[in-house]
Amino acid sequence: MKRFERRSEDASEQVGLSDGRCVGYDQYGAVDGRPIFYFHGVPSSRLDFCMFNDDEVVRRAGARIIAIDRPGCGLSTFKPGRRIADWPNDVTAVADHLGIDRFEVLGWSGGAPYALACAALIPDRVISAVVASALGPHDVPGLVEGMSPETLRFFTLNRDRPEIGRMFDRLMAFGARRNPEKFLERSMSALPPADRDVLRTPGVASAYVDAVLEAFRRGPRGAQLDAALLASSWDFDPRAIGIPVHLWHGERDTDAPPAMGSWIAASVPGCRAVFVPDEGHISLVVNRVELILSNP
Repeated sequence: MKRFERRSEDASEQVGLSDGRCVGYDQYGAVDGRPIFYFHGVPSSRLDFCMFNDDEVVRRAGARIIAIDRPGCGLSTFKPGRRIADWPNDVTAVADHLGIDRFEVLGWSGGAPYALACAALIPDRVISAVVASALGPHDVPGLVEGMSPETLRFFTLNRDRPEIGRMFDRLMAFGARRNPEKFLERSMSALPPADRDVLRTPGVASAYVDAVLEAFRRGPRGAQLDAALLASSWDFDPRAIGIPVHLWHGERDTDAPPAMGSWIAASVPGCRAVFVPDEGHISLVVNRVELILSNP
């Protein structure tokens, strides 16, 4: 059976939109598998699925992954003033381009609210949604308790002081490009042991750095606005979701505290939630990607 291997930059693709923007995407897994649109973290890009991707594992799960860059990140054009609720329009444009009518969505970390927005707003296209290590809205009391100070500072700065946030993001990209080993050490210092362990794996470490660098390919505006939106009120109602949603969350997560997963599980009707002891933000999916992909 023909498979999509890990895509090189030359193999990445773009879709032109009616408003003149373009959306970049990569594909992984089986060409004839179940189409699953994957939404990345923040600050990140379509490349962060490579942290979790073992093509044989994705193939065994019967999946065809389409990983998309959000506006201003990676290969996708920036969209000023966008909201989370605008995202389903970009997703359907890519799906139409690929000739895909119905599909599943998978959102990791900052991609989770975008997956839930698709579940709420385009239920005629989305079969089911999976969210892993999901970020919740910062304006709900108690949800940011347990978030690492470094992570909370990143979101708050990008939301409340966007110009300084973009400067901070630019410095982050410069540091990751100039000295990736030091960048990794600094990133790992704020993470729980489970995440530090998986980031010591060469393939996961390189994919993590590549995904962050790709987020800033077009400059810091896309990642800054993405972080600001994720730290703000959601502009869709998770209580309106009527399709199956499955949530996976690590109990040691300090980037998206378990309270966020609990709030989402309580807010989405019929949500099936699995909380995994001793797993963190990244390790949850690295260690359980086949199970997550096999249980939409």
